Amino acid sequence: MPTTSPSFPRKISGTGQKPQPVSQCCALLKAKQSEKHLRIGVGFNWLGLGEFLQVWRSCDMSVPHLVEAFYARIWNAGDLAAASDLLSEEFCFRGSLGREMRGRDAFLEYVRSVRTALAGYRCEILDCVAEGDKAFAKMRFGGVHVAPLRGYQPTRRPVHWHGAALFHFEAGCISELWVLGDLTGLDAVLQENAKAV
Repeated sequence: MPTTSPSFPRKISGTGQKPQPVSQCCALLKAKQSEKHLRIGVGFNWLGLGEFLQVWRSCDMSVPHLVEAFYARIWNAGDLAAASDLLSEEFCFRGSLGREMRGRDAFLEYVRSVRTALAGYRCEILDCVAEGDKAFAKMRFGGVHVAPLRGYQPTRRPVHWHGAALFHFEAGCISELWVLGDLTGLDAVLQENAKAV
């Protein structure tokens, strides 16, 4: 019987439940199939769609965890050494602030500049959908403005903006990331903070 995985999109929600390894997930699916004793066609046991999706969504599909690790380790924790674990050598990146670059070193320089300008910088994954070798995330970025940013002097006030991030994966690493940030919204916050000082 074929053991290949179905290729429908998987939405990652903030349930707080720890995903199961793929091997455990497959074993659970087989067990539930045996419980049902239902046969459709020749050689196929099947579950109801709702039950199948419930089990499948509990699996560890690895791609969303690269997204989570990318933001948690590199951006939120400032663990720049994690770049060698998560990013390909020729990593292509467009940041939410509009800069484009290639290579880990150029990317890490960008990370340093953002984290220097914004103390306590955080990236929050609001939603994420993954399919095949790609993932798309709705993001919220923010921190406390403590150094010059986009032509604005520091105000020591919090700033935040939203963005959309498109990931591409190769060989278990992030090979490309394109992020579109709401710079109009960010500039509005920076301007308002400047007036309030």
